[in-house]
Amino acid sequence: MRLQFEADFDIIAIKVPLIIFSMETENLQTTEQHRRSSVFLIYVALALITAAAFEPVCKNDFIRLYDDATYVTDNPNVKGGISLESIRWAFTTMYAANWHPLTWLSHMVDCEVFGLDSSRHHLINLLLHIANVLLLFYVFSKMTGAIWRSAFVAAVFAIHPLHVQSVAWVAERKDVLSGFFWMLTLAIYVWYSGKPCIRRYLLLVISFWLGLMCKPMLVTLPLVLLLLDFWPLGRWQSARSMFALITEKIPLLALSAASSVITFIAQQKGGAMRHAASWSFETRLANAMVSYMKYIGKMFYPSSLAVFYPQFVRKLGDLESVVSFLVLAGLSVVVLWQIRRRPYLAAGWFWYVGTLVPVIGLLHAGSQAMADRYTYIPLIGISIMVAWGGGEVLEKWRSLKIWAAVLAGLIFCFLLTATRTQAGYWRNDETLFSHAIKVTKNNYLAHYNLAKSFEGKGEYGQAIENYKRVVQINRGDYGAYNNMGAIFLKEGQLDQAVASCEESLKIKPDYVAAIYNLGLAKLKQGKYEEAIAQFTRALEVKPDLSEAHNELGDAYIQLGKYDLAIKSYEEVLKFKPDDLIAMHNAGIAALKMEEYDKAIKYFHKALEQKPDWAIAMKSLAWTLATAEDSRFQNPVDAVKYAEEACRLTNYNDAAFLDTLAAAYASAGNFDEAEQTAERAFKLAESNKQEELAREIQDHLQVYKTKQPWREHTPVPEEK
Repeated sequence: MRLQFEADFDIIAIKVPLIIFSMETENLQTTEQHRRSSVFLIYVALALITAAAFEPVCKNDFIRLYDDATYVTDNPNVKGGISLESIRWAFTTMYAANWHPLTWLSHMVDCEVFGLDSSRHHLINLLLHIANVLLLFYVFSKMTGAIWRSAFVAAVFAIHPLHVQSVAWVAERKDVLSGFFWMLTLAIYVWYSGKPCIRRYLLLVISFWLGLMCKPMLVTLPLVLLLLDFWPLGRWQSARSMFALITEKIPLLALSAASSVITFIAQQKGGAMRHAASWSFETRLANAMVSYMKYIGKMFYPSSLAVFYPQFVRKLGDLESVVSFLVLAGLSVVVLWQIRRRPYLAAGWFWYVGTLVPVIGLLHAGSQAMADRYTYIPLIGISIMVAWGGGEVLEKWRSLKIWAAVLAGLIFCFLLTATRTQAGYWRNDETLFSHAIKVTKNNYLAHYNLAKSFEGKGEYGQAIENYKRVVQINRGDYGAYNNMGAIFLKEGQLDQAVASCEESLKIKPDYVAAIYNLGLAKLKQGKYEEAIAQFTRALEVKPDLSEAHNELGDAYIQLGKYDLAIKSYEEVLKFKPDDLIAMHNAGIAALKMEEYDKAIKYFHKALEQKPDWAIAMKSLAWTLATAEDSRFQNPVDAVKYAEEACRLTNYNDAAFLDTLAAAYASAGNFDEAEQTAERAFKLAESNKQEELAREIQDHLQVYKTKQPWREHTPVPEEK
C-alpha cells in the first residue's frame, strides 16, 4: 500500500509540470472557464505534491536535543496549553533569545489540542507550508497573469529539499508560520495596490505586524513590496511616484525597525550574539559572500544538506571569498544592465539578496556558518529569475516546449525524492546528527548532540567516543569535557571523571556543572574534605544549587559533622521545600546526633509528602524502635511502619528486615525478632553485603538475650 502511495505521487510529480508547461502562454486567447479550470487543477496539484514530498515528517519524533525541548517538550509554559498566564508569558518573554509571541501561542494551541503527539505537531507545520505554497501561487498569478510561471515558482518552493528544515523541525514553526503571514501580506498588498484605501492599508499593516510576531525575518518585506512595485505591479511611473511609494512604506519600515531593536535586545540577553564578537567583521563579510553563493549552489544541486554547518574562518583575500564576490558583483551588474528589458531579473535577484541580509551573518547570531531554513523565503527570488527567464526562452523557441516540460518533470521528480529522503533524516536525534556528521566536516555540534543521544540511551561507550571527537575539533568545549566526566562518574571510573572535570575547569574555571561533578567524584573517592571544598566552590557561583547543598550534607555526614549536615539539608529545603531526599537525610543526621524529636519530625514530614515511601518508613520505624531516650520509643508504631516498609519491598531487602526485627524486639516479640534477623542475615550474606551482615549478626546476639537493640547496647560475646 505504501509503495503504491509513493508511486502515485511520483506520477503526479511528472504529470503536473507537463500539464503546467503545456498550458497556453499569456498572449494566446483562452476562455475564462478554461483558465479557471487550469488554475484549480494547479492548486490541487501543488497541494498534492507538497503533501507527497513532506509526508515522512508526520512520522518523525521531536528533535529534543536541538530546540524542540526548549520550544515544546520541556517548556512548562508551552506544554501546559493555552491559559491567561501562558498568553501573558508569550507576549512578555524573550526566552530562547527571541520575541515571537504568535509562535509561542501556536505551539501552545498544538499542546492544548494534541498534547505531545509529535506527529500532529509536524502535521501542522506541513499544513502551514501547503498554505504558503498555495498563497504564493495565488499572489504571483494575480500580479502577473502568468499562470504556468507562477506555478513553477510555487512548485519549486513547495518541494525543494532546502525547505525540509523549516517544515520537519517543530521548533522552526516560526519559519512556516511567519511565511504564512509573509504570503498573506503579499496577497493583501496586491489587493490594496489595485485600489489603495485606508481600510485595505490597515489590513496590510496588521498582517505584517502579525508576521513580525512570528519571526523577525519579515523585516525586509517592505523592501520586497517596493521591488514588486517596480515589477510586476509597475507602480514606479516616475521619481515622484517612487517617492510616494517609499512614503507609503514608512509605517511598515517603522514596524521593521521596532522588531529589529526588540530582536537585538532579545538575542543579546539570550547570549545568541556572543558569536558575533568572536568573529571579525572581515571574517563575517567573507562568510556572507560565500554563503550567498553556496545557497544558490544548493538550490540547483541540493546535496550534503545538514541540520548544522560549522563556521569556518575565512578572509576577504581567500580564493573562495574573491570568487564569490566577483560572481555576486557580476550578477548584480548583469541584472541592472537588463533592468529595462528584463525587469524580473532585478526583482528576483534583489529579492534573494535583500531577504537574506538579516541572516547572512553580518550580525552573526549563533555558531552556524549558514542554515537551510534561512532560504525559505529568499530562494523565491531565484525561482522568479528562472521561471520568467525560462518562459522568455520558450516563447522564442516554441519547439523546445515539450522538452522543457519533460525536463521540468524530471527535475520535480528529483526534488520530490530528495525532499522525502531529507525529511527521513529528521526521524529522531540519532538519525539527524549521524547524517550531519556524514555530509559535513568537523561538525562538533553534531558529534555533541549525537553523544547526548547515546548518553540518554545508556550507550556510554558511543557517547564518550563522540565527546572525544568534539574536543578534538574544539578543545575549548568545556561542556563536552564535563559530560564525559559525568559519564565516567556513572560508570564508577572516578579517576577519569576527575581528569575530565578538571580539563573542563581549566577552560572555564567557574563552570558550576563541572565543579559539582568534580565534587561528586571526590565524594565517591572518599576524599570528603576535597569534596566539601568543591561543593562550597559551586555554591559560591550558584548559591541556590540545591544538589550541591545536598551532597555537601552527605560529605559532612561521612565526616561526622552532623550539625553542619543538617544546616546543608535545611538550605536545600529553603529552595525546594518538598525535597524528600533532603528531608530524609536531615532526619538521618539528627538521628546520628540523637536528636530524636527532630529526626522523627523530618521523617513524618517526608511521609506527608509521599505516604508510600518505604525508605522514610524504614528510617522512622528504626528511630521509634531503637531510640535511647524512652520518651521517643513507640514500639507499636515502629512495628506498623516496619511491616509496611517490608511489604512495599516484598520482604526482599536485608536492611528493611533488620529494621522489622528491631521493631519486634522493641515490642517484646523476641522470637519474631530472632527469626526475622536470621532471615535478614542470610539475605545480606547471599547479596554479599558483608558489613550489613555483621551489623545484623550483632543485633541478633542482643535479641537472643531478650533485649531490644539500642545504639549503645553492648553486644554479647558469642559462646
